[in-house]
Amino acid sequence: MTPAPAREPVLRPGQFGGLAIPDARETRIWVDERGAVMMRRPGIDPTEVAAPNEITKVAVADATQVNERHFVPWANRGLVLLMSQSRCVAAFNLRDLGSGSPPPFPDDATFRAINGLDAFADGLGLFVEPADPAEVRRARRLRQRHLLPLRDPRQNPRWPTWWGVLACVVCFLALPAIDSGSSALGWLTVLAACAVVTPLVWRFHARRRHWLHLVTTPPPADGRRVVRPQPPAEFATAFMAQTEVQVGPRDIVVRAADQERWLPGPAAGGVTHAVVGPRHLVLEDHRGRGLVGLQPSVWGASLDDILRSLHDVGVEVRESSLPDSRRIDYMATELDATQSYVITNDYENASDDSNVAPMLPYVALIVLAIACVVLAAVDFPLGLVPLLPWLALQALAIRATWTLSHWSKSQGRPADPSAARKTGGVR
Repeated sequence: MTPAPAREPVLRPGQFGGLAIPDARETRIWVDERGAVMMRRPGIDPTEVAAPNEITKVAVADATQVNERHFVPWANRGLVLLMSQSRCVAAFNLRDLGSGSPPPFPDDATFRAINGLDAFADGLGLFVEPADPAEVRRARRLRQRHLLPLRDPRQNPRWPTWWGVLACVVCFLALPAIDSGSSALGWLTVLAACAVVTPLVWRFHARRRHWLHLVTTPPPADGRRVVRPQPPAEFATAFMAQTEVQVGPRDIVVRAADQERWLPGPAAGGVTHAVVGPRHLVLEDHRGRGLVGLQPSVWGASLDDILRSLHDVGVEVRESSLPDSRRIDYMATELDATQSYVITNDYENASDDSNVAPMLPYVALIVLAIACVVLAAVDFPLGLVPLLPWLALQALAIRATWTLSHWSKSQGRPADPSAARKTGGVR
């Protein structure tokens, strides 16, 4: 039997969703043939992170050695430090390589192996080592802005939160200005408040529309075979209608609802084996470590298509009658039709990195509404005019909230049977 190819020294983002989908598809960190560390991000040409042979140590500072809450997402797997002889050349959040499952799911050593960090270090001629005390001190000084961005920082800037606070303050200041008795001052402050609130609400709406486009648009196949589930009637939900697996020699993509996971295929030394049983289909590497799992019951007749596609690209498929008790990530599983599909990650549901920020447009709109009503009472009927742009802004904000809420609630609803017939199987 031909030995499995060595895992390529390429780091891929983990199970990303929502606004992070472009990162899952395109962001990569790798060691090139010169021994340099390179990075590619969506819409940006590859850049050199470290010169050839500059990296002398790949160190991991675990979560107990850093302030994990300083990072987005929390660094509960620790930080990876790429060290030269004299400095920390680059660092990144280890959790960004896998899923959001908390430790120990799986244990840290297995997590690093299945997500390519060991192969990445091997490409540099190194091993993954624990950080020494001096490196831990460096890690403690790091903040989110210092890390290599496996999640595009342009999608989650800090300014909208501060702009929202400014909008609320300006709207509050409009109230005493209107009561001052000066019609000109009242009009000026209300128009200023409208001008400040408009970009805040528009961005909120635009982000949610962009999010909806990303979660409803599958990646191009690029030569991969696409398999979609043909579930039994009880599992034929909108959630499953948006699920698919793309199988190719270099990439195997699992797409479920708002999440995508891009795994290295057999030609890249990633998925080399598949174990199928009555309740599990687990994609493994050459050492038998589970990278991701699927639930056969929701795939129906398409399960054979997945197995055939995997075999055709060089993945060894074997059957097992025993249940798989390993703690690995399962995607595209049965969804309780009575519950909404809840997305709690601020980055992935197009919020602004806090529970407060999504409320700021509504707070600003409420105060602006009060100012508009007071102005209408003071300068009737001309004062009714600012209510028109307020109504438009309110409609945009409601639409933005409805976009996420409607999508989440619809995931457990029955899918259109005709659509299921058109999209199931292989294409």
